[in-house]
Amino acid sequence: MALSTGAQWAAATPALIFGFAPNQVHPFTLPTPDGEKLYAWHVLPLDVYAKHRTALQQDPNLPLCLLRTDPKAKVAVVLHGNAGHVAQAWRTDTYRSFTSIAHTHVLAIDYRGFGKSTGSPSEAGLITDGIAAVQHVLSNWGVPPERIAIVGHSLGTAVASAVTMYFADQSSSLIPNATVADSSPTSKPAQEAIHFAGTLLISPFISLPSLLLDYSIGGVLPLLFPLRHLRFAHPLLAKVMHSPWPTALRLKAYFASSTSPSSSPSSSSSTSTHRAVKGTVHILHALDDREIPPRQSEGLYAALTGRSVPWPDVGTKRPLRAEHVFADRKLVVEFVGKGGHDRVCTYSGPNLALRDMFGLGQSDADM
Repeated sequence: MALSTGAQWAAATPALIFGFAPNQVHPFTLPTPDGEKLYAWHVLPLDVYAKHRTALQQDPNLPLCLLRTDPKAKVAVVLHGNAGHVAQAWRTDTYRSFTSIAHTHVLAIDYRGFGKSTGSPSEAGLITDGIAAVQHVLSNWGVPPERIAIVGHSLGTAVASAVTMYFADQSSSLIPNATVADSSPTSKPAQEAIHFAGTLLISPFISLPSLLLDYSIGGVLPLLFPLRHLRFAHPLLAKVMHSPWPTALRLKAYFASSTSPSSSPSSSSSTSTHRAVKGTVHILHALDDREIPPRQSEGLYAALTGRSVPWPDVGTKRPLRAEHVFADRKLVVEFVGKGGHDRVCTYSGPNLALRDMFGLGQSDADM
């Protein structure tokens, strides 16, 4: 699965071309610790924008001021997939969905080598970019981790998983040695774990070798399907790949690093959950995804819990959702019937998952 950097993207005003209100989107350059410059968008929540729309036309510094002075401000750091740029395809609709949640800002970045960002992409480089984006929200924007959610889609789920693992355990051997992290004085000490409101993984995969054995070109032509059941295929692909993206291993280490006294995992299936749990990882996959099959999310759940997804009986109306609790952290896996690989990001599922992570649920007015 090759990376497509989308260098020829439209150099246009976001509000005019992509359907946002004037000055609702504020592009800026986000520096990385190793000297790259990432093109980024700060998208204002619609409720905040509506209250300050006139002033926003006159003061270019107001968006950041509004965020920093709002005790209810929340941020979704969005890490996109393997092609194009921040404004490609359904991505702008995704930002609109997230910013419809009260006080919820979006930070979306183009990785190095993508869109208008400098540099060339690599696994360590993209993880560095994700860490830099989250650290920017923590240090420069001053938002506490419990009001930050990390959202990844497709390739971005592998980046998001690595970033989540890094902040939980900065010494982990599962983070590439070439990753360059922020060493500024405002950063948290390396030994102190940072847990966010949650991590949302939309259309994830177990690892890149596993995905290649499962991947179909256009959802029709199986790429390496004949090798899928051969024992040597997975380790062989992992050995020859420079970027294995071992999401399952990183998430397993993340859940294993929980320090809660209650270390015995429990499992339950639930139709709804309206409470914020520290360190939630929410996996969401469309059953009609023809690029990354939903069995990749099934495999992630099995790898992390040692159990199969408890599918409901045929004919029942129970949602395709399961939960597994690891001490003070929770894993949620959810399957939706439609949405494909990309459009599912704009559907209600991701929006509701963010609301749950932020503790909103059905009580938005109380937050």
